[in-house]
Amino acid sequence: MFRLFRHYFSTIWVMLAVVEALLFFGAIYAVAELRSFWQDSDIGLTGRPLMLTAVFFASALMFSITATGLYQPNVRDRLVGMVVRTAVGFTLAFTLLSLGLIAFPAPHVEPTVRYAMLLSLVGICFTRAVFKIYSDRCRFKPKILVFGAGPLATQIQKLKRKSDWRGACLVGYVHLPEEDNVITSGKVMPITASLQDLVTLHAVDQLVIATDDRDLEPFIGEILECKLRGTEVIDLLTFMERQTHKIQLEGLGGREILFLDGFSHAVVKRQWKRVFDIVVSAIMLVVMFPVMVGTA
Repeated sequence: MFRLFRHYFSTIWVMLAVVEALLFFGAIYAVAELRSFWQDSDIGLTGRPLMLTAVFFASALMFSITATGLYQPNVRDRLVGMVVRTAVGFTLAFTLLSLGLIAFPAPHVEPTVRYAMLLSLVGICFTRAVFKIYSDRCRFKPKILVFGAGPLATQIQKLKRKSDWRGACLVGYVHLPEEDNVITSGKVMPITASLQDLVTLHAVDQLVIATDDRDLEPFIGEILECKLRGTEVIDLLTFMERQTHKIQLEGLGGREILFLDGFSHAVVKRQWKRVFDIVVSAIMLVVMFPVMVGTA
């Protein structure tokens, strides 16, 4: 996980997007080479025109499948839902590509685009199947240890959907001596030796603090030792926002509200946002104008 523009992005999903973008880009080159080989002649698509075609083709596909939600980690669709999303995305991409070919006629490009669409469809089915197999395995996810098994930790216990734990693997909860254990599911582990020994034993990557300051204070030194040895220490609100893309208001106190970073009202930022909205709206109006005329 990394944060960009105050939003959390899953590293593995970004890598999937990059791989599929390269797949779409390379599909045009692959089809062009195969057509030249089969026809034993120059199909008239080489050099700069080929590169521009590949860029437009990959951009149209990435825009379309992103718009249908295929890069949202918390999507709960099963196989049928993902197939429908993929079909809608490719249909939208085909529409955009057709409009582009109408605006810039190129007879030698049309067959290449059609075959590249089929090759891209096969490719995305393969990449998604491989991604599904490996993304669900804990060995490829950061291991999460929750420090606390009291009322605050129940917020994590409520994450029961499979999509809530994409990009993370729960090791268990640490039960503190002076804390009431209210965790009814999941592995609860008492501190028998030191916190660092527990982190090392389970190869923990991230330690989520889910207890109040009173119970946390005796373990500040041990938590700091874990952090100095490479274990990432994050607070409960940050973890919940990262996994659910929501801010859990029930765990939000006055102190946390004071240090939230979402209250900026910079004039320049508002103006740039307005300019961005106008530019994108104008581009979409130009692109979709032939469709609106045709349906009028």
